[in-house]
Amino acid sequence: MNSNTTSGTRLIAACNAVLCLCGFALTVASSFPGIMTPDTTDVIHQAVTGQWSDWHAPFYTFILSLLYPSRLGPVGMLLLNNLILWAATFLLADAAGKRYGCLGVLFCFIPLCPAIIYMPGFIWDVSLHVALWAFAAALVFRDVAAGRKVSTPTCVAAIALVVGGVLVRQNGWFAAALLVLAALPATMRLRTRLFIVAAAFVAMPLIWTGFAKITQTVSSHAVNSILIHDLGAMSAELRRNVYPGDWSSAQADQIEHNCVPDSLDARAPDNGWDVFAWGRCGFVLKTLSAQHLMDTHVLAKAWLTTVVHHPVAYAKARIKFFATFLHAQNSTPVLTNSPSNTESGWPLENRTLIDGMYAYASSFLNWWVFRPGTWLACNLVAFFGLAWLMRHADASPGRRATAGFGVLLAGGSIVWVMTYAIFGVAFDFRYVFWNVYISLACLLIAIGEATMSRARRDAGEVGRGAAPNLSGRIPAHDRGLRPEQHPLDTVK
Repeated sequence: MNSNTTSGTRLIAACNAVLCLCGFALTVASSFPGIMTPDTTDVIHQAVTGQWSDWHAPFYTFILSLLYPSRLGPVGMLLLNNLILWAATFLLADAAGKRYGCLGVLFCFIPLCPAIIYMPGFIWDVSLHVALWAFAAALVFRDVAAGRKVSTPTCVAAIALVVGGVLVRQNGWFAAALLVLAALPATMRLRTRLFIVAAAFVAMPLIWTGFAKITQTVSSHAVNSILIHDLGAMSAELRRNVYPGDWSSAQADQIEHNCVPDSLDARAPDNGWDVFAWGRCGFVLKTLSAQHLMDTHVLAKAWLTTVVHHPVAYAKARIKFFATFLHAQNSTPVLTNSPSNTESGWPLENRTLIDGMYAYASSFLNWWVFRPGTWLACNLVAFFGLAWLMRHADASPGRRATAGFGVLLAGGSIVWVMTYAIFGVAFDFRYVFWNVYISLACLLIAIGEATMSRARRDAGEVGRGAAPNLSGRIPAHDRGLRPEQHPLDTVK
């Protein structure tokens, strides 16, 4: 490595550090003391009183209980979310800078994308979940991009962060399997890696169930929101009320014809199950509660019976929900005007900054950046692009390893959003915070690997196996690994 390359790498690293520090300061200052919603105030109330319910993840309530009972209020969680997220972003940018040169600087702007710029400022479980998983990905990417075997401490830390993210957002259970696989060293036998992934997959629900029991978390039957939504949607498909209990003819007619419109654009404002809980069909939740059906297995039995006897109606109902989820523009920046801050005694203090952020994000409302479908498409492009780069005939060992890592990240992100096709009950855009963040990261990785390959071909060094990058260096990965060693291969 010559002195010019060293100084250039240091300059890029310094630029990345300054950009991430400025991003951290901007997010914290604009959303201080933390943007709150009714969900925020509910979980804070549970954290302070010690009366926890599983409507919110007990682990998230536990973390809030450690941070909130200070004079700083929600500021503790605001700082935690952003410290982890921006540290992860710097680690990604720094590793990318060493491998791709100046392209690494673009990683610093991922959290400033208009679709998600306001999300790290919210006191939301999704904000902490994304921060934890981003940090896990960044730790592993540092080793993969530099050509090092993923160290045992890095592997253990990354898996712990992935599990922590699942404890915060339990529907991340399925996507976590691919992230755990990505965290394991490529030199480990595939059979061993798959065994570890399976063990982690089985252990995660046991961990969150055990934690709930230890903390004496009260069951709120949160899964009933899925059952209520699905029963209502299947009633609309069958034109027959399939809810258990006693219903008047007027209520049954409303359920069958008015709760779930046929038009996609008409369904979007209802926000999924909200229409049965607080919307025009709010009588559904009230009636089920009045008949004491919410804390029994009657709802689950009715759901299972209907699905078994009418699988086509169930499939249509879930497809309609997911199509609306991908198309809807709910939870756009309008939530930055949530009254929950004032009602809780923690008003937003920098109206000028947050109004500027709101104006910046809202200016993109007509560009489809607030539609989850856009980011699922970006994830798919990144996934197939990286898969092609990994399997291309002239792929160097380094490119195969890095692209393989990106394939697992993008694949996990796709699995994450697909879980909402089965378990989703609302159309909030915040649920795709992880998809936005990781799709942009994976697209940049794909661009970096493709650019390196082009530079190598232009230099006429394909035959010698060198892989110069934008910074003029040959990554250690392209010198040290055998061609068969990348995250999706079996080591014999």
